Amino acid sequence: MADIRTIVELDMVGYSNIAAFLNAAGTAEYVGELNGQIRGFIGHALEKIAGTWQENVITTTGDGGIVSLPNPDAANEFATAFFAAARDHNKRQDHFAGRRIFRMGAATGDLAVSTRADGAREYAGMVIAKAVRLEASARPGGLVVDDATYDGLEKTAKTYYDGPEKVPGKHSEVFKVYRRQSDPDAPGQVEDQRRAGPPPPAPPSGPSPPGGSGGDGEPPGDPRKILEMLERYAERKEYPRLRKLLGMQDPPQGEERSDSSEEAAIFNRALASQEALAALQKDLERAMDYPTFLRERYQRELVVCFQEPTPARNTLIAAGFDPYLIPPFNTPADFWRVVCESVANGAPPGRFEFVLEQAAEMFAFNEKFRRFKEWSRRNPGATRIRPD
Repeated sequence: MADIRTIVELDMVGYSNIAAFLNAAGTAEYVGELNGQIRGFIGHALEKIAGTWQENVITTTGDGGIVSLPNPDAANEFATAFFAAARDHNKRQDHFAGRRIFRMGAATGDLAVSTRADGAREYAGMVIAKAVRLEASARPGGLVVDDATYDGLEKTAKTYYDGPEKVPGKHSEVFKVYRRQSDPDAPGQVEDQRRAGPPPPAPPSGPSPPGGSGGDGEPPGDPRKILEMLERYAERKEYPRLRKLLGMQDPPQGEERSDSSEEAAIFNRALASQEALAALQKDLERAMDYPTFLRERYQRELVVCFQEPTPARNTLIAAGFDPYLIPPFNTPADFWRVVCESVANGAPPGRFEFVLEQAAEMFAFNEKFRRFKEWSRRNPGATRIRPD
C-alpha cells in the first residue's frame, strides 16, 4: 500500500573535482573520508527531526543521497539542518577542496515500499525520480520543491520560498516549483572552485579511493545521470533487457506502461543497493556508447542479411568506405566484424548510418533495420543514439 511521502534528493556540487584533487594530491584515502563526511551531514540533519538512518535513508550515492520523510515540513526542517551544518563547516575552510556545497530537490507523492526475499527494500512510485529531476534544477546551496511539497508546508515556512516558477522536466513535462536559497554564499564559492581550474594530473599509481569511488573521483550509480540516460534510452524500447539485468519480472501480459512508468520502475528497483545503481549506470553508459552500440545491435543483422560478397562490398562503397580498405569476404561473420571494428576505431561519421539505411531498403522485412530507418527520418543528423 502506498503512503504519501516527501522525498529529498541531495547532491554535493563539484564532488568529482574535489575527489580528483584529493586523489591527484596523493591523498586518495581522504576521498573515503569525504564520503563519510557527507553521510555525517545526512545523519546530523536526521537527528534534528528525530529521524533514523534505517527508516529514512533510501540510498547514498557517494556524492549525496536520497531520503524519505513523512511530510513537507519534515523535509524543510531536514534541509535547514543539513545546509546549516554544511555552511558551518565551510566557514572553517580556506581552500575549495575543503568546502562542502550541496543542492537539493524535494517532491511529495505516493511511495510504496516492500521488502524482497533478500531483505532489500523495493520502491514503487514516480516521486523519487521527480525529486532527482528537481535537484538538477537547484542552485548551489539551494532547495527546489514541487507544488505538492510547497502546498504542504506550514504558513511560516512558505515565507522562505520564492516562486512559483516553471522548470522543464523530461520530454514535454513542465514542473511548477518553488525555491529556497539556504546558503547565499554557496554560488560564489562554486565560482571560486571553477576559477581554480582542473586538478593536477593523477599520479601514475596508488591506491584506489575508498568509499566506492573510482580513481577519477566519480561516485558509482549517480541517480541524475541514470535518469538522464533512461530518458534518452526510451526510444530504444529495451526495458525487458534492463529488467532482466536487475532481476525484475516483466509486467503482466497485455499491460501497457508508459515510458515514464517503465523508467521509474527500473530506477526504483536499482535503488535497492549502490551495487545495483552502479550496475545500471555502467550498462546504460555502455549502451549509450555509439560504436559499442553499433557492434552489438546491428552486426548480427548484417551478418544474417548480407550473405554474399558483392552486395556487401557495393553497399560499403556507396556509403563512402575506401574500396582498398574493405576487408576480404571470407565469411559474413568475419567480414562484418572487421567493418564494425573499423567504425569503432574512427571510421568517418555518418557512413555506417548510410549502410544501415541501405540495408533497410534492401531488407524491408528486417524489423531492426526498419526501425532504424524510421528513427533516422525523425532525427536527421543525429549520430549517437539509435533504436535497436
